[in-house]
Amino acid sequence: MCIFMHRESSLADILEGIPPTFSRKPKAVCVNEGANVILECHLFAVPEPDIMWSFNDKPIKENENVKVTLQSDMHSYVSKLTFKNIKKNAEGIYSVLAKNREGEAKVDITLKVEKKD
Repeated sequence: MCIFMHRESSLADILEGIPPTFSRKPKAVCVNEGANVILECHLFAVPEPDIMWSFNDKPIKENENVKVTLQSDMHSYVSKLTFKNIKKNAEGIYSVLAKNREGEAKVDITLKVEKKD
């Protein structure tokens, strides 16, 4: 007696893994002080990566005005850093580091905050 097992293969079955790869290069952002701001990065990875945001090389601390979110669709991810009522002292370079067992990738986003007159 022969038994054939059939199952659909997914991208993860075909590829052992994909190191995190940013699919779009983020552009510098210039905003007015007091605005609500979203910085985002798009990437692919298998397996799901750990994503860490930092500001001037220090890890971001979430609070009522600063939130980090991650959305996923299959092996595509969007990580967002959201600010409410942004202040001038938030100006600088934000880095996104994505890591999984296959490797890591890092991208920088420059944020400029214009002082209100």
